[in-house]
Amino acid sequence: MDSAAVNSGTENSKKASRMIVVCSAVGGAGKTAVAVNLAALLSERGTRTTIADADLQFGDVALALDLVPYITIKEAAEQRRIGAIRDFCIDHKSGIRVLAAPVRPEFAELVTAADLQQAVAGLREETEALIVDTAPGLAEHNLLLLEQADDIIVVTTPGMAALKNTRLMIETLAALGLRQNVRLIVNKTDAPTLMDVSDVPELLNFRAKILLPDDPKRVNFSMDTGVPLVFSHPLHSFSRQMRKLADAYYPAGTAEDKGVFNGLKEKMTAKRIRGEKDESFSEAAIEKYGSSHHS
Repeated sequence: MDSAAVNSGTENSKKASRMIVVCSAVGGAGKTAVAVNLAALLSERGTRTTIADADLQFGDVALALDLVPYITIKEAAEQRRIGAIRDFCIDHKSGIRVLAAPVRPEFAELVTAADLQQAVAGLREETEALIVDTAPGLAEHNLLLLEQADDIIVVTTPGMAALKNTRLMIETLAALGLRQNVRLIVNKTDAPTLMDVSDVPELLNFRAKILLPDDPKRVNFSMDTGVPLVFSHPLHSFSRQMRKLADAYYPAGTAEDKGVFNGLKEKMTAKRIRGEKDESFSEAAIEKYGSSHHS
């Protein structure tokens, strides 16, 4: 076999190996919003991206992308076809491939930890970025995924209960030898709370790399309509911070960024989901951002 072909195959396999697990110690932290928006950005940059919903009881990845989960990991497990997991994914128009969670919570028990582990291993073989959205906490399924991950995103909020449990989660990950893989995101940073965000690193003994603002109106609207906020509001501070997160894993190049803005314009023209004027939603704003980003 030609040596160039061998080298090319090796290079492709390396590209396919990155698995990013998004987790949180408690519910309501916003990990699904982080996972979906990260997947959207990576896909728009030309990275082959798959998102697997490992919140088997109450996963909302399909909903957040306006997809009907007509086939899920539950059917793959039921038919004993986890080895052909690609056949049970749904393709999103943005290019993201989605492995949806079961449509009912009682179906979750049909998917074993071994099934989930095998499914993730299969998806990694044919994608460049595999993003896994997990259920809150550190149950068996989650621990197996975290041990397989190349990168772990821990999402928390500034509330005292969330921070207390996040500290315990980070300490547990450290005990498992996984601390070096962790990237901390503090979401809803300007939400009403007694905790000052500047005190979070000291409390958690961990520095937060990304701080996401609290904007329930726009974030919830984007989740309900199935349009990631990084598409609908590219100038929003949430979107800007998410781009920093994406850059940490797959730095954007000029050509790829150009594709992002062209794609945004097409999406916004084809589907205007809001009637009122909003600078961060307009085509002019997208053009303005694109110009400033490349200047």
